[in-house]
Amino acid sequence: MAAFVLGLAGCGAIREAQRDALFHPERTQPRPELAETEGLERWWLDVEGGEVECWFLPGPADAGPGPAVVVAHGNGELIEDWL
Repeated sequence: MAAFVLGLAGCGAIREAQRDALFHPERTQPRPELAETEGLERWWLDVEGGEVECWFLPGPADAGPGPAVVVAHGNGELIEDWL
């Protein structure tokens, strides 16, 4: 019986440690001044459960067509953290 209780407690501890390891928001604050960056376009996509904010920042006009970079930030981050 003691082994069962110890095993159950161990599983609970691992579950809590896993959550802390996977989700650790930095608690950053939005920086609205970055949305005023020259050439920046802000889009909102409707998805199940809400909206997702997207930013488009074109490259230099005289450079011609170029590669695209898509950045998908993770848990607890803001899109402003990548500009």
